[in-house]
Amino acid sequence: MLINIIADAIIIHEKNGFLESTVSSGRRLIERAEIIRYKTPDGKYGWAGKNGKPLSKVELEK
Repeated sequence: MLINIIADAIIIHEKNGFLESTVSSGRRLIERAEIIRYKTPDGKYGWAGKNGKPLSKVELEK
């Protein structure tokens, strides 16, 4: 569920930049993992690797 929140997040107001940084890092992880979100016929969401690749562990460079 957290990955869906990161993918959909819209930050309206923030003073210190923590949420912006967290969402940005999460989106970079999604890109590096090369995964895409899909919607099932019953309206739920799932994630799968692009081009049928299996999901794998990805770390964000600091």
